[in-house]
Amino acid sequence: MHITVLGTGLVGSAIVKDLVSQTRFELAVVDVNQQALQGIADLPVRCIEADLQATEDFASLLDDCDLAICAVPGFMGFKTLEKIIKAGKPWWTFRFFPKMLFC
Repeated sequence: MHITVLGTGLVGSAIVKDLVSQTRFELAVVDVNQQALQGIADLPVRCIEADLQATEDFASLLDDCDLAICAVPGFMGFKTLEKIIKAGKPWWTFRFFPKMLFC
């Protein structure tokens, strides 16, 4: 299973470290912060530097993933999740939103 984690801050990096221990997953992580990506570069993950706020279409970022995990900061959560849904990928997030999501 290919999993892509969007965001490698405190929460995203913890998710990645936990998933790395599960050998059945192939992981990719996406973040604009090169320093955050370097913090997990020693793990067996594919690091992708990209600005998720500036990227309108996530199709190419999520092309080979089976699950997208949204771990971006709260102010980015809703828009990021909308882009994941538009890309047609299964997703998971731990965020609550002021707007309701209807899929």
